Amino acid sequence: HSTVLQLNSRLGNSMSNELIFGYTPIRDRRAGTAGYFPEVEVRELNKTFNSRIPLFYKFTDQVMEYNGNTPTSFILHGGEALLVNLENWRKILSYFREKKYPVEVLLQTNGTLITDEFVSLFKEFNVKIGVSLDGPELLNNQTRRFKSGRSSFSIILKNLQKMKKSGLNSGCLLTLNKANRDMETIYNFF
Repeated sequence: HSTVLQLNSRLGNSMSNELIFGYTPIRDRRAGTAGYFPEVEVRELNKTFNSRIPLFYKFTDQVMEYNGNTPTSFILHGGEALLVNLENWRKILSYFREKKYPVEVLLQTNGTLITDEFVSLFKEFNVKIGVSLDGPELLNNQTRRFKSGRSSFSIILKNLQKMKKSGLNSGCLLTLNKANRDMETIYNFF
């Protein structure tokens, strides 16, 4: 079970503020001292996800009706959003456009699965991307390695550069933990 508290405030026409606080109790039973990216059966995930898209459409319609069709942010995080394939993402984003919903889509990813095709799609639909990066390589590798133990840092960095070069609106999200709490190193890195 997860809990997310989001507070949005608007201060006049030129300023707004957003605070998101999330809590998820995690019982990570994976071996080793660092957390590895979990393995997932992607084909089954996309088959299941595709079958639930009509439910997502219904949910979206209800949210937009409740909000009086005012600008609404959809923040998609938890798990790895890019395990959902390009075709399924296109269906969802096209639905927002077809319905002319005034939505902002924000997506959080670990940054390892970003392809040129995802970059093009997200740029086309103005999706904002947040990439999890926990500091420079030495600190990031404490918590963000592949199951094989291989570093994810160079792939994440390459994909961040790819998004920046394309003009895709993207940024980083840092998760502080016991392994990477060297604030001076983190500050100097970012």
